[in-house]
Amino acid sequence: MILSIAILSGEETTLVTIKAVGDIMMGTLYPKPVLPPEDGINLFTEVQEHLRNAAILMGNLEGTFTNFDKSTKDTDKKNYFAFKMPISYIAYLKKAGFDILNVANNHSFDFGEIGLMQTINNLKKAGIKSVGIKNQLVILNKKNIKIGILGFYWTDYFNNYKNIRKVKKLVKSSEKKVDILIVTFHGGGEGKASLHTENKDEYYGSSNRGNVIKFAHTAIDHGADLVIGHGPHVPRAMEIYKQKLIAYSLGNFCTYGRFYLGEPNNHSLILDVELDMAGDFISGQIIPVILIDRGIPIYDKDKHSIKLIKELIKIDFPNTTLIINDNGKLSKGR
Repeated sequence: MILSIAILSGEETTLVTIKAVGDIMMGTLYPKPVLPPEDGINLFTEVQEHLRNAAILMGNLEGTFTNFDKSTKDTDKKNYFAFKMPISYIAYLKKAGFDILNVANNHSFDFGEIGLMQTINNLKKAGIKSVGIKNQLVILNKKNIKIGILGFYWTDYFNNYKNIRKVKKLVKSSEKKVDILIVTFHGGGEGKASLHTENKDEYYGSSNRGNVIKFAHTAIDHGADLVIGHGPHVPRAMEIYKQKLIAYSLGNFCTYGRFYLGEPNNHSLILDVELDMAGDFISGQIIPVILIDRGIPIYDKDKHSIKLIKELIKIDFPNTTLIINDNGKLSKGR
């Protein structure tokens, strides 16, 4: 939804509403079926009303929609997973209202390049766009407003956010083609040990996941208007940088059957953000979500993610002008 509202001067300004969630993996057929009840038909039922009323609804697709059977991963090894969702489940994403999904992540190649390309094509057939392929700028036209989306990851097959020189070049060239530019990225460490966002390279095992603060600031310095992260499987702090909002991780959103979901990995959110036509952050809302029954999202009346993100901001970004009240309302201080 794109809203025009009267401001104090009596003039009108257009606000663009963006909603975003974190990781989505709706069950897998590989190496044996691990699927939600009733074949997944109610995966988004409890949060459906909170996903509506946005110009764009976006998330991170943590897995594939493919009929290819040969995985690139040895799932007999501990903590090696390959996610192959039933292709029919794309209909649930469409019904939920998703416009675009990031495919630049560590599960996009679970069934090789064939699996990735089939995933992209199957989403396209359903009218859902994907983002994350190298040098790809996706442009969505909403009431004559061009909204661009770029997807980043930490390897060179995709747009590598660790390559700061290329980040600058891609963001700078992209922002000239759109009215509002959104950058989404899959990055950072993983799990409870990675709740905090620090201005340094992060590691998960031997994998260097780069400096996500440096990346996000660089993206905004060169034209991005909103930066949305996912990958750590937990919510992380947010900040306002140069009047732009950065959300460093939205955590798990719908991750059925194969993910660890002890606290705080089961704490999630729908991020609702309003931007003006300069791309500046105007206001927002954290809609708290909790994952139950092996990974199904429902509204969290106890508001765990709001409390957690407020605590993380105090520690990680004590000087940010971002204000979050106890009900999750986001606003700008001075």
